[in-house]
Amino acid sequence: MRIFMVLMSGGLYFTNYSDELAEHFEPGREVITFCNEHELLDKVNYFLKHPEHAEKVRSAGHQRALRCHTYQKRFTDLFQTLNLK
Repeated sequence: MRIFMVLMSGGLYFTNYSDELAEHFEPGREVITFCNEHELLDKVNYFLKHPEHAEKVRSAGHQRALRCHTYQKRFTDLFQTLNLK
């Protein structure tokens, strides 16, 4: 759940890659993923040196969270799936 809190508040999120994550956010475009601590350090250093790229990823993640992962959106989708709306 931390990913939703960070992205909803407008943060840039670094996390381990998982298939489940990729179902909700696009790795490399909306969140930054890594496989080990060396890759994490490389990516942190890269984004510190390229703040314009960090801003693009941060903004894309924030927009996706607002578009697809609010409680209102999820309940609307649930009710539609259950034919309750």
